[in-house]
Amino acid sequence: MFLPLTDNMSLSKDLGTRHRAALGISEKSDGLAIVVSEETGAISIAENGSLARYLDIKTLEQILLDMYKPKDSKQSFITKWRRKMSKEIDNNLTLKIFAIIIAIILRSYVMSKENPPRTKPIRNVVVNFTNIESLEQQHLVIMDPKIAKINVELSGKANNLKSIDEKDILATVDLSGYKEGDVKVPVYVEVPSDVKLVDYSPKEILFKFEK
Repeated sequence: MFLPLTDNMSLSKDLGTRHRAALGISEKSDGLAIVVSEETGAISIAENGSLARYLDIKTLEQILLDMYKPKDSKQSFITKWRRKMSKEIDNNLTLKIFAIIIAIILRSYVMSKENPPRTKPIRNVVVNFTNIESLEQQHLVIMDPKIAKINVELSGKANNLKSIDEKDILATVDLSGYKEGDVKVPVYVEVPSDVKLVDYSPKEILFKFEK
């Protein structure tokens, strides 16, 4: 199932896909979307295109309880949260909703433990030389190095990092536009989309070009 992502350009850049999907579904329906961060367990609510973040369990419980009130007494859940309004309701219903909240938070906690964020060093990634023909047009040859390698550090979920090796990383140097002599050429690195590049070294390769 695919959820519509919000087109709101004023959102904070630290909001991920699940928060944007929650806002999107709240913009296109009268539903209330609850978001639990997989990494931190932080709770957020989206309604009518607005997002309330970092709710505690008590506040979320009160918001959900208000859903059972008669329609003529309902107000925006986020408005109620911002005004810190609270009401009493039947104890049995409170326990049921509280149990649901605990289940959501526990699931998020278990997922983070089973597939926690990690870092992974990968050594000896071969650097690809591109635009060698530009050197040939100037009658230049690469004297050194014939092969270049770098070391890379990645971060991401353990399951995503587990299968990644040096063959999944693309490291390149662009050799166009250089002249005879010793030249430092910057290295560019691309990694799979489900992990992040933390660091790599060296960031430049010293080449020696001669005619």
